[in-house]
Amino acid sequence: MKSSMIILALLLNTCFPPIRFDVAQPEGQRNLKRMPREIRGVYQVVHDTAYTPNFQYEFEQLTISEKEIIFILEVSSKVLAANVDIESDLGWDGVDTVEYCKNGSVIKWNVRNDSIEMIGHAHDTIFSFRKKDILREYKGYYFMNRTDSTDTWVVQFIKQTEDGLNYGQADDLFDFVLFNHISSSTYSKSTNTFHPSKEQLIEFIDKNGFQFRSQYRKVNKETQRLPKHPELCKPPYVPAYNVNQ
Repeated sequence: MKSSMIILALLLNTCFPPIRFDVAQPEGQRNLKRMPREIRGVYQVVHDTAYTPNFQYEFEQLTISEKEIIFILEVSSKVLAANVDIESDLGWDGVDTVEYCKNGSVIKWNVRNDSIEMIGHAHDTIFSFRKKDILREYKGYYFMNRTDSTDTWVVQFIKQTEDGLNYGQADDLFDFVLFNHISSSTYSKSTNTFHPSKEQLIEFIDKNGFQFRSQYRKVNKETQRLPKHPELCKPPYVPAYNVNQ
């Protein structure tokens, strides 16, 4: 999430930077040109390990089409006003203010006496073939590789299950320590990157690496849930059965 999502960043326990790799993973596997048809669809969360106990999850969804994956998150929380500089951090100009962020995220808050009640909505394309993102498959895992101006790679994975899929990302101190234990000889201090073998990457997953994991169930018109605050969806929320798969 970007700087404009400062409210969500205050609540999410995601302070440790993601593990980075010097090449796309797994090395040597061919690049897929599109999302496999069998994993396309709309998925809604069953269980997510990424949030702190004082953070109320409301709605979470992945939409996987041929060319991209879109992530939608809706959350709510209440924090003490003393813990947040509402004027400089939030640009607060009154009670019940809505801030529309450029990256498709929205924050709405109410200042009530000594507390701030917040609703956050994020809409983000987390993978796209239209960018430089690379998708590779190995041993049933689909590895999503994303790069930036540093020319290093952040890797996430999805794996199909009987009724949905699992999603994982490696941006936790536990992940760094575990990967350093498995693949310390491949770590470069100068670039802060790893260069693991395929076997080391799978071993990392088998030992509960990619600490932030989510379980999603595939949904359709009859089984989908809707956002609790659809008025915050920018762009507007598209029901599962209207998605072009």
